[in-house]
Amino acid sequence: MSPSRSAVLAEADRFQICLADSVAEVRALQRLRYQIFAEEMGADIRDCEGLDRDPFDQHCQHLYVLDRDKDVLVGGTRLLSRSGARKAGGFYSQGEFLMDAVVQLPGELLEVGRTCIHADYRDGIGITMLWQGLAAVFRQQQIAHLFGCASVPMPSDSTHVHALMQRLKDSYRLPESLAVKAVNPIPAAGELTNIELTQITTIVPPLLKAYLRLGAKIGTEPCWDEQFACADLFVLLDVSDLNGRYARHFGMR
Repeated sequence: MSPSRSAVLAEADRFQICLADSVAEVRALQRLRYQIFAEEMGADIRDCEGLDRDPFDQHCQHLYVLDRDKDVLVGGTRLLSRSGARKAGGFYSQGEFLMDAVVQLPGELLEVGRTCIHADYRDGIGITMLWQGLAAVFRQQQIAHLFGCASVPMPSDSTHVHALMQRLKDSYRLPESLAVKAVNPIPAAGELTNIELTQITTIVPPLLKAYLRLGAKIGTEPCWDEQFACADLFVLLDVSDLNGRYARHFGMR
């Protein structure tokens, strides 16, 4: 890939952080998404060209990181603004959550979605570079709130996801005034009590962990995403409430 000079938001060592400005760049990102979501994670994406694509893509900005020394696409995410959502008929997250109070928040909203990182860059560098790109977008577009869906694998039953929510909800739940409701909630955790759920070892996925470290809050009712065989947690970040230490780590302050 050879991004144009105007597409490059920032550079760090051998990495370029860019906003796609050509069909070829978007196609490369859709191909990486397919490789990760369909081939690696088993999502039910049926596309004869090996692309993960949907109608929202044409209304989004596409942020990506390129290892220019190896000419490898490190990772990417798509960004949907309020104006883009009007053209798309709504935000992607509105297909999974009832979130009227969030949509009515003042200031510019930015939805982040389809985030993926190449397997060779999951040591932290990939997500850090992406967040540095997001920081540049925040500054350019004066974003007030960022939101999206953070996925949690759910290969068998929902026990692990409920245990994770039990662990996180007291410290990270959205205020009641911004509560969201899942359109298709994940199944109940059988007969397990809340105390039993807290005793189950859970792992916070890297993207969700990054959100939480920055100061994001989550909805307490995950949505079952059948196509991707995972539970989606609604995540909302008030940019004015960024955690200073981690914001500096990700280059956001």
